[in-house]
Amino acid sequence: MLVGAPLSGIRIMVPRADGRDTPLADALRAAGATVTELPLTRVESLDQQPLLRAMADIERYDWVLLMSVTAVQHASAAGDALDATRRQMLARRKFAVVSALTADAAQTAGWTPTLVPERFLAEGLLDAMLMRSDVEGARMLYPAADGARDVLPAGLRALGATVDVIPVYRSAPDPSG
Repeated sequence: MLVGAPLSGIRIMVPRADGRDTPLADALRAAGATVTELPLTRVESLDQQPLLRAMADIERYDWVLLMSVTAVQHASAAGDALDATRRQMLARRKFAVVSALTADAAQTAGWTPTLVPERFLAEGLLDAMLMRSDVEGARMLYPAADGARDVLPAGLRALGATVDVIPVYRSAPDPSG
C-alpha cells in the first residue's frame, strides 16, 4: 500500500470478465487501494462460420466496426484463417473502433484504425461517423456481442450504410465468481 496515496486504506471490489485485464483495478492500486478482482462473467464464443464466410468475402466491405477487444480477437482469428491476398484486403479496410483500448488491440492485429471517437461508446462512434462523407452507401461488417445494443447499426443504416451484424460471442455468468 502506498502511504499518503489518495485511496490508501480503502478496499474495493472490481467485477471483471474471467481472464481479462482490468485497467481500472490497476489504476485503483496505483492510487493506494486494496483491490479484489472478482470474475462475474466469462466470454463464450458463438459459431464462427458466419464471420469466416464474411471475411472470405472481405472485398465486399468498406468498413469493419469493432466495439470491443473481444470483437477484435474474434475478427483477428477469422482473419488469420484467410489466405495472404484476403488478409491484405482485410488490412486495407477502414476500421472504426470504439475506444483507445480497442484501437490498440486492432493495431496489434495489424489493422490501422481509421476512426476512434472522442466518446468511447456506440453513440460516440455514431456521432463521429455522422461527420464523414464515406458512410452513405458503404457496406460495413460488424462482428458483435450477441444481444448488443442496436444503436450503432440502426444509426448507420439511417445514414444510408448497409451493416452486416454478425454475433460472434456472448457474455455469460461465471459460476466461479
